[in-house]
Amino acid sequence: MWFLARCNDEWEHSNGVSIASLDNPGWSIEIQLGETDVATRSFPRHEDHRSTEDWIVCWQDETIFRGACGPLNLTETIAMFLDWAASAA
Repeated sequence: MWFLARCNDEWEHSNGVSIASLDNPGWSIEIQLGETDVATRSFPRHEDHRSTEDWIVCWQDETIFRGACGPLNLTETIAMFLDWAASAA
């Protein structure tokens, strides 16, 4: 819903969401924040290392939300972003 709400035939051509697999194994996610209501907000770095397969690290790199997580934590990583973005409203 967050992504779709920003699509206006312009934003999505230079911004977006990327999800890739990691070789440890796990996931990485990058969400472009440019030209959104959260672009100037600060996301405090979050790290939670529960086990070798159950972990999450999220941070903001200028106007990019970045997350890396274990193989079963992709939904949790996306939810962390959405909760943060919703709290800006």
